[in-house]
Amino acid sequence: MVSSSRLSQRAGAAVTTVIVPHWYRASIGSGVSFESVIEARLGGRLARVILRAPILSGLALGIVMRRRPVALIKGDRGSILALWIAALPPARKHGIVLEFILRPDPPLRRHPHYRPYWRWIERPSVRRAMAMGHVLTASEGARYAREYGVEDDRFALVHWPLKRGEAPRPREAATPRSVLASGRTGCDWRTLFEAAKGSDWNLTVVCSQADLPRVTELAARADAQVRSEITREEHDELLAHSQIYVLALVETGSSAGHVRLMDAVEAGVPVVASAVSALAEYAVPGETAVVVPPGDPGALREAGDRLLSDPASGAEMARRARERASEWTWAHYFPAIGSLIDAAGGPGQAARDEGSGG
Repeated sequence: MVSSSRLSQRAGAAVTTVIVPHWYRASIGSGVSFESVIEARLGGRLARVILRAPILSGLALGIVMRRRPVALIKGDRGSILALWIAALPPARKHGIVLEFILRPDPPLRRHPHYRPYWRWIERPSVRRAMAMGHVLTASEGARYAREYGVEDDRFALVHWPLKRGEAPRPREAATPRSVLASGRTGCDWRTLFEAAKGSDWNLTVVCSQADLPRVTELAARADAQVRSEITREEHDELLAHSQIYVLALVETGSSAGHVRLMDAVEAGVPVVASAVSALAEYAVPGETAVVVPPGDPGALREAGDRLLSDPASGAEMARRARERASEWTWAHYFPAIGSLIDAAGGPGQAARDEGSGG
């Protein structure tokens, strides 16, 4: 696996790579948007129809990927279809997969329909069409190389930043005993509500629409407030008035919780987090967060009570978290991603295509 510190050494002359996620392209300052490529070939009206339909978008993206390097986010709809098309003989290793996270979570991966999809679509598509995959933790790079049957150096580690680089938001007066928990992926709602049951926590939970029925049922036993599908601004407002933030996660072996952790760090809110592999390189136990065993409501309850009862200690931990986050921000992250894209789509790509039978 390639680390972020080595990416710049591997970068060749920049190529005209199609970068699908707008915000990546704008922040890196190079590349060509997928939208502009489609509009140039098909006209604005037809391009808008294609871009609104994930299947058509994935189909068009795959056709483009057969001719030139394309950077995309693995979790975006249509991404695997695009890789599958690029993997058709003669295969082209032109896919640069950002935020490579294996989904769905383990219970869904045991669904009978998932195994044929994995065997005949996702795994061969990644093996034959991916030039480079970007992972957020070292453990994921090694694991994905094994599961997809590819070389270790086809995964590159670039850590997610825990600070955007903006000036720290002023810390507002928190509501006494207020606890916020939120998320869409990897959430351990059962452990959270077991920890809060019978406590004096003023708990607010923000969940996805899919999780809302279960969360609402669990919340009734813990006297918690539940909100769903709110804006980032609304979430920031809740964070600003929370005394602590709880990031309760289940162990999936895949990345989860990094944006939530970043939001809490930037807001200056002390964090209690589960000791899962996704956060092992991000939350420093006792220094930047209180870290507890996953699935242990007693430990979570004790850690939450301790921080709620000692605001000064929590404020100092939040300060250290902000300080540490300043060492790796957007200003470091996007150049590293730009180097990754250049390395994967540079002069060595022709040799990789030849070696794959393309």
